[in-house]
Amino acid sequence: MGSDPSLRQLLTLVIGSIGLGSLLDGRKQAHAVALGCGVRLMVLPFLLHRFLV
Repeated sequence: MGSDPSLRQLLTLVIGSIGLGSLLDGRKQAHAVALGCGVRLMVLPFLLHRFLV
């Protein structure tokens, strides 16, 4: 991702926001796949930052 921390924060925010939207939509419609994808998209940026940086 490069060494620019502001770009990394922006991408983390965007990916996490998409995950939150998917999680809320999946919960509202009781759709397990959307719920699981939402959780993964919210956790993925944290794990990448934690283990790759």
